[in-house]
Amino acid sequence: MLNPYSIAGNNLEEAKRALYQKRWDRDSQLYQFNQEKERARQIVSPNDLIRLNIGGKITVTRRETLIKVPNSLLAKTFDGTYQNYLRPNSDGTYFLDYNPFIFTRLLDQLRMLKTNETINFSPPLSSTLVKPFNKMLKELGLPLPKQSPNDIISLNVGGEKIVTLRKTLTSVPNSKLAQLISSTKGTKYDQLGQPFLDYNPKLFQHLLDQLRQGKNLKNKDLNLLSNENQDAFQAMLSDLREVKKSVSQPFLDYNPKLFQHLLDQLRQGKNLKNKDLNLLSNENQDAFQAMLSDLREVKKSKKARTNKSRKQKTTLNPSKTTKKN
Repeated sequence: MLNPYSIAGNNLEEAKRALYQKRWDRDSQLYQFNQEKERARQIVSPNDLIRLNIGGKITVTRRETLIKVPNSLLAKTFDGTYQNYLRPNSDGTYFLDYNPFIFTRLLDQLRMLKTNETINFSPPLSSTLVKPFNKMLKELGLPLPKQSPNDIISLNVGGEKIVTLRKTLTSVPNSKLAQLISSTKGTKYDQLGQPFLDYNPKLFQHLLDQLRQGKNLKNKDLNLLSNENQDAFQAMLSDLREVKKSVSQPFLDYNPKLFQHLLDQLRQGKNLKNKDLNLLSNENQDAFQAMLSDLREVKKSKKARTNKSRKQKTTLNPSKTTKKN
């Protein structure tokens, strides 16, 4: 009869052998995978010409250009690491669904990138293309560009193109001028994607010249071109200094068409109490009257709260209502 301790010892040895075998199999598979990956890399040559279809535009570049940034998804796609990630079409063309302009800009910078050089991609000058350019970089596993004070910024001022550096525009923090290039919210753009400013180009250029000298929008000694332009120059300065705070829009649960019709009549001098407020049509009469009733009720409740508040103040301060004898 076998000793229970001997049986347990045998089971433990069998478990160890099974574990060692699994590790051996795993290591063998990993070794084979690395060998196949290395063979795949040896098959491809850095000088191979790669034909790309970028958003419908055919572009040809060398493989070495696409693998300039090691460990990026773009490099692994074309160095043999991820052979099945992107397969060529029947004509050997690889399709990438990106804006041809921004991808071409990326290719140009990859071509100029030297070995062991610090990677810092430069976005397009057009502000509307910066976001899709950064999104493309992120999807391809490439580092996002870093903003530099010496970035070149192109503006459309009153129909004229004016080019300056980022540091000139950001010399006045928290100003509308600085927000032009830090946020797309509220900024208008022309057909080329340049921020549009509705100012006199000559006055704006004169302002930039003084900002480059170290002055800022708050300086009272900003020089004018001529006395006749003083009002326009001051108006421009006032507008550029202003930073409008974002205000949440109130929600009104009414028919937009009926509410717009009401606004049109209010602009004519009528008010909510007028009985001659015109309706758009008879079928909308009930909805229109319900909206008017609701809006009048809001006004009454607000007035009631105001009167109640006044009464409370009077109660708390009776001395103010007591006449002196």
